[in-house]
Amino acid sequence: MRKILVTTLVVVCSLTVKAQSYIGFQQDNYAGVQGVLFNPASIVDSNFRTDINLFSFNTNVTNDYYGVTFLDVFKSGYNIETQAKLFPSSANNFIISSDIMGPAFMFNIKPKHAVAVFTRGRALVNIHDINGELFNQLSDDFNTNEDFNLNAGHFNMTGNAWGELGVSYAGVLLDKGKHFLKGGITVKYLQGIANSYTKGSNVTVNYNYNSDLPTTNTIATTGNLTYGGSNDFEKSFENFDFDSNSQGFGGDFGLVYEYRPESENKPANGYKFKVGLSVTDLGAINYKLSDQKTYDLNKTVTEAQYQDAGSLGDFLEQNYTVTQTKGAVKAVLPTAIHANVDWNFYRKFYVNLNGDISAANRTALNATAVANVVSVTPRYETKFFSFYLPFNYMQYRGLMAGTGLRLGPLMLGSGSLLTNLISKESKGFDVYLGLKVPIYKSRKTQNTKV
Repeated sequence: MRKILVTTLVVVCSLTVKAQSYIGFQQDNYAGVQGVLFNPASIVDSNFRTDINLFSFNTNVTNDYYGVTFLDVFKSGYNIETQAKLFPSSANNFIISSDIMGPAFMFNIKPKHAVAVFTRGRALVNIHDINGELFNQLSDDFNTNEDFNLNAGHFNMTGNAWGELGVSYAGVLLDKGKHFLKGGITVKYLQGIANSYTKGSNVTVNYNYNSDLPTTNTIATTGNLTYGGSNDFEKSFENFDFDSNSQGFGGDFGLVYEYRPESENKPANGYKFKVGLSVTDLGAINYKLSDQKTYDLNKTVTEAQYQDAGSLGDFLEQNYTVTQTKGAVKAVLPTAIHANVDWNFYRKFYVNLNGDISAANRTALNATAVANVVSVTPRYETKFFSFYLPFNYMQYRGLMAGTGLRLGPLMLGSGSLLTNLISKESKGFDVYLGLKVPIYKSRKTQNTKV
């Protein structure tokens, strides 16, 4: 199992430039078309006539098993298994997410209406409730000269990669004195790339060593193991091969309320504070040509049977009762709730409190979920320049600090950069980078009440 998990992590980390949220940047009033990914209401009454994304990506890795000195990871010969600090528990977790936004744009139809169209490629891998204490003890083989008992318990692994074509609409719902409310909705067509999942239930392994007659060593196992998916996950993602038999639909919706005490003569951003609430990634992808196998592990086999098998898959096929089903399987999207409060406390200085909370069942078969995040981000914001200093607590990786900036058409940053430069036991990282063509509203337009 140790080899399987390490291989999974290496595969996922090498997929491509890897995405959860643009920590710090997503709350900027000049986030433009990227803002639609977190709250579709953000695009109306914005600071842009239009905003065109050329390319942007965001990657996020979080776990509660490995702690590393981040800069050492890039040194030649670094071995995470032997050089990282380990934090094993009975239920360790890994989440790796990737998000690449391709050609996208937003524009205003009228002062109170706006639309956006975007393309997006995403990949998300969840590994939940792996017994890290067991993972820390296992070798690649069962060869040993003593009895041992292993309890893998209940664990869940899911990988899903897909493409999106989204269309968003946002409109002003209320504009009355100091009170301003806008809402938005996104409809997404989903195209599957690859899907893979493994779920173990009450899995135990008991090894009985016979010193007098080693050839009779036995392995007694219990529980059930379910494995399934569409195409080979690594191959499909590396080649970016879409699965023509796998489609689905998804949606997002959101609201933004702004308190505008200077509504008659408002500056570029006319609120004292604003509150946003949204739900993203409702929906699922239907993989029509999937193959699922469930193995009944309640059996005793010999060590020789294990050693003679060419692979773990061959060992399971040759020695355990399997129930196989072929047909359509649904991969549910990582539904999440986003809430934030943004306070313009002095001129061009803001502070934002944001929460990204998973609404998905991470223990369900073939389910993915984002890591929960709570962040506080002070920022300095102008038309052509913004600077962020996010402090965030992310599920599994803990408290981190980062920085980021927006400079005209360029934005880049990380919610973990500062912590990773000084920590000797970092449990994750994130980074984002993007290039766009922003076309701003004139100051006269911005000062006109909508």
